Amino acid sequence: MIDMGSKRTNAPKRLTQPDLPRPAKQPGADLPNLWLSSRGPKPLRANGVKIMLRRRGEDTGIERVHAHRFRHTLAHEWKVQGGNDSALMEVMGWTSAEMVRHYGRAAAQTLAQHAHREMALGDRL
Repeated sequence: MIDMGSKRTNAPKRLTQPDLPRPAKQPGADLPNLWLSSRGPKPLRANGVKIMLRRRGEDTGIERVHAHRFRHTLAHEWKVQGGNDSALMEVMGWTSAEMVRHYGRAAAQTLAQHAHREMALGDRL
């Protein structure tokens, strides 16, 4: 499970603490699933989660929201903040360092641009 961070006060507790029991009066309270349909106490299937995420993105003005995007974002931020590759592999459940390179490609570009600015090589001409 990924830690949601300390600034999650506006996130629903069910999202940040999925093991919390639902209130007994709520339909589907006995189900272990995180995402339930609004049309009855049934778990959302993969396509339902996909549609729900897309709609939440549209509601907030964020384009192309999908579950996989969060993996790229987490890996990018991890690398930019100087996180350890082995720890990232563990957190993400990867067994190959190739996945770190794949998901960290944009972060490598960001870090290279930052290093170039910090070196200020153009100022030495």
